Amino acid sequence: MENMIRINGIVIPIDWDPGGEVVAVAIATYDEGFYPVALNAKGPELIAHLRKTIQADGQIETRDGRPTIRVDRYTLLGVPPLKRQYP
Repeated sequence: MENMIRINGIVIPIDWDPGGEVVAVAIATYDEGFYPVALNAKGPELIAHLRKTIQADGQIETRDGRPTIRVDRYTLLGVPPLKRQYP
C-alpha cells in the first residue's frame, strides 16, 4: 500500500558509482527522518540538487523491507545555512 507524504529536507548523496559520481540520493528531514529516493518519477532529477533544501511530495513505497519515497514533484527552497547566528 502506498501513502502520500509531503516532506521538507536536504538532498544528500547515499551511493556513488566507481568513478565517484553520485547515483542515489535521500532526503534528510529536520525531524531526523531519512527517506531514500526511488530512482523513478522525479528521483533522478534530485541528483542535480545535492545539499539543497526541498519540499517533496510523493508516495512512500517499501522496497526490500525499507521505506523509500517516490518523488512526484518537488520545490527548491534554497541552500541550508552553513552557520546560524544567535543573539
